[in-house]
Amino acid sequence: MKNLLTMTATGTALAGLTVLVAVVVLVLFVIPGGLGILMIEYERVTRWLRQARESCWRTSRTTKSNR
Repeated sequence: MKNLLTMTATGTALAGLTVLVAVVVLVLFVIPGGLGILMIEYERVTRWLRQARESCWRTSRTTKSNR
């Protein structure tokens, strides 16, 4: 019985340690990588919106001057 209790406690401790290592890997690599991708996408969308706004502005000025 004592061996079973020791093995259970050891297994639980190792499982907890594995979870902690996985969380550290997420914090150090996965989350900053995801944030970097989002930052790149934000810059791309900002550039696209600026171009679309300028295009609409040019189109509306051209349409008004043709009236």
